[in-house]
Amino acid sequence: DVADVAEKALPSVVSITNISVQEAQQYFDRYGHNSTELRETTSAGSGVIFEKTADTLYILTNYHVVEGATTLSVGFVDDEVYKAQLCGINSTRDIAVVKVPLSSLSSSTRSKIAVAPLGDSTSLRVGEQVVAIGNALGYGQSVTTGIVSALNRSVQTGTDSTGKAVTATFIQTDAAINPGNSGGALLNMSGEVIGVNTAKLSSTGVEGMGYAIPVSKIKTMVNTLKTQTTTMTVKAYADQTAYAFLLHRCGMRGKIEGETQGEGKDYAALRIRAGGGGKRTHSAGRRPRPAAD
Repeated sequence: DVADVAEKALPSVVSITNISVQEAQQYFDRYGHNSTELRETTSAGSGVIFEKTADTLYILTNYHVVEGATTLSVGFVDDEVYKAQLCGINSTRDIAVVKVPLSSLSSSTRSKIAVAPLGDSTSLRVGEQVVAIGNALGYGQSVTTGIVSALNRSVQTGTDSTGKAVTATFIQTDAAINPGNSGGALLNMSGEVIGVNTAKLSSTGVEGMGYAIPVSKIKTMVNTLKTQTTTMTVKAYADQTAYAFLLHRCGMRGKIEGETQGEGKDYAALRIRAGGGGKRTHSAGRRPRPAAD
């Protein structure tokens, strides 16, 4: 039953915290400089442990859960949180793999986690019962259940560079999929992952339309992504010194790399290899006041 599936699968589902840095609104300071405000933002999603080697845990999630991250951290079933490294990504299929070295986990955490087997989504039938597990609303792991409402449901996921609609096929379910569930597991009643929860259609008069990426369509891709390493990056900012100040203020350890480009020494493309980890929620204030002319 659902309780048995949940008991078996909960130790394999994780929460993922994405810390990124963004430019806020522009303003004029008292010196008349048109400047910007840099802020650290935090978002939360889910993931599922799909492989464990002698030294590494591999976690499957959505690309949009890790997009733009300067720091990623993973929370396990025992509520302990550890720094994670981004492996490979595929933005078109909205898939990403992150990893956590086993050496960084406490013996207590290692004893409580589990690996979820990837099942066969091609054998699903409409009406079959499924269970969704994820970090709903960022409050922690929760379990919902429903049925497979439709298979191979075509949904527009965006547009390409020419403005043409881009579509993908999903498993449709009426199991509740809420913000924070993205990247979590959709399981069959054998406790196998048959989908990666990714979206919910929310509109007036619309009820119970959640979508999951069929796992059989991404298995080969996932095995490739786990062998890759993606450097977590941020877009170019106008003031390299300001970004260093932001990292310091937010308590983030990192290395800023970049080549000056454009006019003036203060414009640099920044690449962050973020250190630190854990759960942080910070708001960085205004960038350092510019020196008077």
